[in-house]
Amino acid sequence: MNFWAYGINSTDLNFGIVIQGNRIRNLAPKGTGTAAGISSYGRGVSVRDNVIGQASVTTGFGIGCNDNTSHVRDNVILKYATGIAVACDDAGGNSVN
Repeated sequence: MNFWAYGINSTDLNFGIVIQGNRIRNLAPKGTGTAAGISSYGRGVSVRDNVIGQASVTTGFGIGCNDNTSHVRDNVILKYATGIAVACDDAGGNSVN
C-alpha cells in the first residue's frame, strides 16, 4: 500500500488565506508515498511562521505551492528531501536544513 502523508493540505478553493503558526512533525508516508508538510493549491496564500520537521531525512517536501502568487516566509523546515518545492515564492527568512 502506498500512502502520502500530509500535515496541512489546502485546496485550490482557498484564495488569500494565511497558513501560520503551525507545528508539523513526524509524518509517516508508506510504500512509494512521500511526505508533504504543507501543501497549498490556492492562489495568493501566505505560508509563514511554521515549524515543519522530521526525525530523519524524508522523501517529499516541507512546503509546496501551486503557483508563485503564494508566498513562503519565516518558516523552519527540517529533514525533508526538498524544503520549499514547486512554484512557491520564497519571500525570505526561511531556514531549510
